[in-house]
Amino acid sequence: MLGDTVETGNAAEMWNAALADLGRYIPQVPLRVLLGNHDALFGGQYLYTKAFFPKGFSSDSHSPYYYKVDAQYATVVVVDLPWGTENFGSRQRKWLEQTLASADHTKPIILLSHSYFYASGYDDPDYGSPWYDHYQNIAKVVPLLEKYKVDLVISGHNHYQELLSHNGVTYAIIGSMGGIPDPQPVYVSPASQWIAVGQFGWLDVDVYKDRLHLIFRSETGQVRHETELRR
Repeated sequence: MLGDTVETGNAAEMWNAALADLGRYIPQVPLRVLLGNHDALFGGQYLYTKAFFPKGFSSDSHSPYYYKVDAQYATVVVVDLPWGTENFGSRQRKWLEQTLASADHTKPIILLSHSYFYASGYDDPDYGSPWYDHYQNIAKVVPLLEKYKVDLVISGHNHYQELLSHNGVTYAIIGSMGGIPDPQPVYVSPASQWIAVGQFGWLDVDVYKDRLHLIFRSETGQVRHETELRR
């Protein structure tokens, strides 16, 4: 889950409701939950870590917000970018570069982030800020993704399903698992290859030795779009 599990991070009743749903519907499913910008609001980090990084958990980075999962068939790297690069200081940058440089490149590298990198979108009507091609993330993080040949980047934040590709890196945006859908984009990223607007859904990623198979699904499981990434 790519973040924004709750609307307001300091509201304990929202976390309790989310945990109750997860416990009811997927009690046996291994789960990792990223910290989104809404989750972090007003000091929400405390309740986030209490829910999803309790005592006894640990990570290679010693942080509950960014870490590596070295799975059998892929390396999954989680970064802490809830809004943009406000948390991407020297410590996280050094960890990310070391992690990507030392990863086993015989298997896919999949990076997860709440905020996106390349994306189509719109101008925020309240603040006038652009909700597309994230200039901070692109400038500070994308060069590392390209240098170390990350195969797939999966992000949320924008409430679309979108598939993009730039300089050998594939980007999938899955911010449409709930909440209010974003409006029709006024800007289409040059990196965009496919987009679904105003609909809920999720992404399946099947990992093989020589490829990744991506299936964008509707909220009822119907296939909207699928593609293969050959390695």
